[in-house]
Amino acid sequence: MRILLIELTQKYLRLMEGTTGLGKFKLTQSGVFYLPEQLRKEGLFADISILVHFIHDCIAEQHFHKFRAVLVLEDEIVVSKEFMHQTPKKKAAESLHALATLEAESVFHGNPTEMTVETYRYGDRDFLGGEHKSVLYSIPTRLCNRLSHELSTKGIHLIKITPKAHAFIQAVSTACKKPDFLHQLKPGATAFLDFSTTKTTLAIFENGTPVYEREFLGIYKDIVDNLRRTLRVTRDIALDLLTKNGFQAENPEYEAYPDAYRRICLVIDTLMDEIMRSIRIVLSSQRLELGQIVVSGKLSSFPHLDGYIAHSTEIPCTSIGSLAGFLTPEFTIDPHLDSGAGLAADCFATAGAVYETKGNDVNFLRGSMEHQRNLAFNTIAFSAISLVTLLLFCIEPILHGVVQGQVEQDNRTLATLPYVQTQKKLDEIERLGRQIAACEKDKQTLPFHQSSANEAVTKLLGQFSAKSTITSFHLNNQQGTIALYFETPTFNDYITLKDEVYQNNEFDIAIPFSCTVNDKTGAATCQVTLAIVDFVPYEAAGGGKS
Repeated sequence: MRILLIELTQKYLRLMEGTTGLGKFKLTQSGVFYLPEQLRKEGLFADISILVHFIHDCIAEQHFHKFRAVLVLEDEIVVSKEFMHQTPKKKAAESLHALATLEAESVFHGNPTEMTVETYRYGDRDFLGGEHKSVLYSIPTRLCNRLSHELSTKGIHLIKITPKAHAFIQAVSTACKKPDFLHQLKPGATAFLDFSTTKTTLAIFENGTPVYEREFLGIYKDIVDNLRRTLRVTRDIALDLLTKNGFQAENPEYEAYPDAYRRICLVIDTLMDEIMRSIRIVLSSQRLELGQIVVSGKLSSFPHLDGYIAHSTEIPCTSIGSLAGFLTPEFTIDPHLDSGAGLAADCFATAGAVYETKGNDVNFLRGSMEHQRNLAFNTIAFSAISLVTLLLFCIEPILHGVVQGQVEQDNRTLATLPYVQTQKKLDEIERLGRQIAACEKDKQTLPFHQSSANEAVTKLLGQFSAKSTITSFHLNNQQGTIALYFETPTFNDYITLKDEVYQNNEFDIAIPFSCTVNDKTGAATCQVTLAIVDFVPYEAAGGGKS
């Protein structure tokens, strides 16, 4: 499968086409194009449309493949910072990203939510204090989305955006996994330096594991410009002199112009002093010793750079191209291209962008790609649900017709004589069942315990009926009271009957006797309400009082 690497710097555009498969990358075509003057002056991302149009024209000019592309950025727009943290115990990727987002707030000048943050953890090596070290990279989210969209309009499908500093670490890490390469390194820590045309990247490794990473200003342009101005030659002639003579002091052309060589050395020494200060600070904090310096990049393709750095720093230095195994099975160059170490050393860092470490890779398009996958999944799910709903709407009239026909058939079957007779018997059984239930309910209200008022009432009625006529009698079977209305022939009969009731110990007077005497006949109309002593009411079968 073919893939295109697009390296963007502040000065030039590099295109590298190759084939990938099973984690390997074979470089088949390469080209470098200097940026238009407008982009160099105003900034690489000042006008995205002009930048994308320039990239598309360069691809078309050299007939590069453009369907799958990886964008490698080497620009100040990418912000990086190392930070220390405890080892995440659960959901390491999510925890590390959350920590990096908090760290990023101390770096960004704008709103951190408008930045895309990616992290890279430096292996599993325990640092002092039991903490781990990671590095965060960040870029404006809007810029990522804009680049991806504008390039897609030109038929360039981006699958990854990554900083070149991270690509360099990936390239070195991949090479260190090969025993043939690792065994050539001297004991102690190794400082890998990538001298590109616009940046110088330092990556310190110890036993194949990254320890530190930092970017410095590039010196490629300063060296070429100093040589051009001192010798008063064109840029192309100055580049030819560097390609031919490199940094060797004993050179007839440099001897004729000693000031030119002195200026070149001053530029290199100034940068190396700053780099060595950073290396000493890091290694002293980690209690490590520097064993070797390995250089790569455009500047290392010129002769004798490693020898000059070894002489000035008094530390062994070698070019990446002189180490066997740096062209690993994961990174090879097509034989029809430059077979020397110059092109390979120049492309070494950029090629690291195609290597991926599962769960520990930097891709600024990760969030956008996940969003697109989720959007695609939601679209597919919505389409599937809509299709099922549409099918149900189409099938529903058919199902309704089938069910309606079955209902009509069942109704015709139920209308036949056997089913009609059976239904009548079922209705009769249901009616009898309701009657039985009503009888059971009535049965619960029937008394099952005889009231204690029976004997008392019988005796009382015997007393009254002997001397009076009872006109009205009312027994309250819940309260145990008896209301009597009676007439006596004479008032004396009333008094006699009254005394007998008072002497009856089975009753208490609830409402006293009252009497009205008829003046003509002498008959007495009387009434009284008695309360039965120790009254026990009737009890119903259901437990209620009646």
